[in-house]
Order: sequence, then C-alpha cells, then structure tokens
Amino acid sequence: MAAVSCSHPAAVPVESVVTGQILAALCPTCGAQLPAGFLSCAHETTIDTTSMEERGPRRHCLGCGATWCEQEAGWPAAMF
Repeated sequence: MAAVSCSHPAAVPVESVVTGQILAALCPTCGAQLPAGFLSCAHETTIDTTSMEERGPRRHCLGCGATWCEQEAGWPAAMF
C-alpha cells in the first residue's frame, strides 16, 4: 500500500516497449502502482468506501479505479 500522505502528483506512465501502449502509472514518490486511466481521469464519479476504523473519508473512482483518503483541507489527500 502507498504512503497515506502521498497524492501521487508526479505519477508517470508505464509504457509497453513492444506496443507503446500505456499499461499503468507509477508514483516515483511512494512507489504506488496505479491504473493506466489514473493519468487522464478527472475522478468525477466516485463512491464512499470508508470503513469504521479510518480517520477520514475514503473515496474510490469508478472511472479509473484509484482509491484515496480525503482530508478536511483538500482533495485528494492520498491515493493508493
């Protein structure tokens, strides 16, 4: 799991050397492996997946599959 404090601002595409297709995204800051759609998704369609033991709200994007924890001051605080 990625560091909770990372929002993956520097995520980079992972491309196939054979086809050039973007296969995934990788955050060099925390090492999180993200879905390929993360780079182009606006994260507009999300659902709340917060569990009882979590401190802040957790969201899951139905567009790209990324999950993150929100903080009161901003969105998204962390994605993993």
